[in-house]
Amino acid sequence: MSDTPRGWNWIIVQGLLFLLILLTPRLIPFSLSIFLRAPGWLFIGFAAYLGSGALLALGSSLSLFPRPLEDAELVRSGPYRLLRHPIYGALILGTWGWSLWRAHLPGLILALALAAFFDRKSRHEEELLMQRYPDYADFQRSTRRRLIPWIY
Repeated sequence: MSDTPRGWNWIIVQGLLFLLILLTPRLIPFSLSIFLRAPGWLFIGFAAYLGSGALLALGSSLSLFPRPLEDAELVRSGPYRLLRHPIYGALILGTWGWSLWRAHLPGLILALALAAFFDRKSRHEEELLMQRYPDYADFQRSTRRRLIPWIY
């Protein structure tokens, strides 16, 4: 995906994927979803924990856009010790949880599409971070996982 100067194209696609996940109709009767609801809540709870920790660790360095802010610092604390992009990971896990809780197969498929999108966005963002922070390559080596704790 080519980048606009600030990265609005990434934000627009991301927003559209979220809307599709939240608003597509459920195909499985809700009464059959009892076995999916508990794992869904676990995913949502862990996503909230991971995401809020990442937001707190980023502080004033937080930006919606892939390009780092001019006065931003490279954060290595909190969830950033485990993942290079914990907010994206939290959003992926949260949409998986939401889709499981709703017994929502189209939502799960769209959540996989969101995961692929965040993988691509994080790769693009890492190119920008390498340009901005000379020690980003060291951070990549010390923090092996990109999006999902202990997995990817």
